[in-house]
Amino acid sequence: MQHFPTTRQIQYFISLSELKSFSKAANNCYITQSTLSASIQDLEQILNLQLVDRSARQISLTAAGEELLPIFKEIIDNHEKLAEKAKHITNPKGGILRMGIIPTIAPYLLPQILPAIKRKLPELEIKIIENLSANLLEHINNKELDIIIMALPYPTHGLEQTELFKEDFLLLTHKDNKRITSDMITIEETKNIKLLMMEDGHCLKDHAMQACHISGKDINQSIRASSINTLIQLVLQNYGSTLIPQMCLETIPKNKNLKIIKFKNPQPTRTIGIVWNKKHGNQGQISNLINTIQIDTTKKGL
Repeated sequence: MQHFPTTRQIQYFISLSELKSFSKAANNCYITQSTLSASIQDLEQILNLQLVDRSARQISLTAAGEELLPIFKEIIDNHEKLAEKAKHITNPKGGILRMGIIPTIAPYLLPQILPAIKRKLPELEIKIIENLSANLLEHINNKELDIIIMALPYPTHGLEQTELFKEDFLLLTHKDNKRITSDMITIEETKNIKLLMMEDGHCLKDHAMQACHISGKDINQSIRASSINTLIQLVLQNYGSTLIPQMCLETIPKNKNLKIIKFKNPQPTRTIGIVWNKKHGNQGQISNLINTIQIDTTKKGL
């Protein structure tokens, strides 16, 4: 007689708790709905508890199911840690590492660092997730990510962090912009331009505003973009000017209507760094990856 739940039964239950549907959970687990339903029933019989309320159209967890769900998740997490630890013991430079990166860094920095990672750590499989800073931090706290490449400062609440490099902000404007007549500008002068900015939630907006000491009244509130590329296209159409990080310079289209203006000292900057959780079990892999990225960015003068 079986006295303990299997990891497969627990995984099926977790999927059901998240998707609230037997059919969706079955598809997510690549099994038939009848197989998933039978596995959940077996799990309930083993524990002698009803975990799922099936009376409504959309299923929900019972009080017992809600209480046991965090324990089930911890069990699966520990199984994954065990497998990763075993891989790391046999091959310290191998295994899987999950890396998050924000959208205003990913398309510009990844092409710079991925070749070095592949070359120096060929047996390490990197899984990459692009998302906003707040979402990535939630993922790392839920043990769904191992490290994050993001812009600092940012409240990381007890996580470890290290600086990779600082980069300058530049002003991108249209050649016909009458408010900008010189090839260099001061931070103070940005307050008279009504800058185009990213929408709320993107830390690039916050860091650009902090670096230039500007407030909401100094930006164009009627247009908010969700990518740097959108901001560039808006400037190209003479909808305004914007602040861009130096790393995206090479992706700006060569166009005679665009002007890139440097700042006089003191120059506005943002800091690019790595954040990780020292409580995660794969500290050796994390350390190897961080060292590889630090060496590569230093060599390239970033």
